[in-house]
Amino acid sequence: MIFGESLKNQGSLTFNGAASIYDGALPVGAKYGRLHYGQVSAEYDQNINNPQNAYTWQFNLAGYWQYRPQPSVLNIPAGTVAPGTTR
Repeated sequence: MIFGESLKNQGSLTFNGAASIYDGALPVGAKYGRLHYGQVSAEYDQNINNPQNAYTWQFNLAGYWQYRPQPSVLNIPAGTVAPGTTR
């Protein structure tokens, strides 16, 4: 999901969002539900001086949030190697 809005002389605002949802059966021993992953970000941009100037100054403010209940479905304990690898 992406949303962008120009606020005319006030600047611009952008929102981004994504989610990963499991459709099938969850893995045995899973400690999470159907929502596996989610993130939301937002950014506000504002010109400080006239954009027609040779050097334009701009104020930017951004934020990011991520939901991830488990590091991954693939769990490799410390001190071991990934399956099918030797290093």
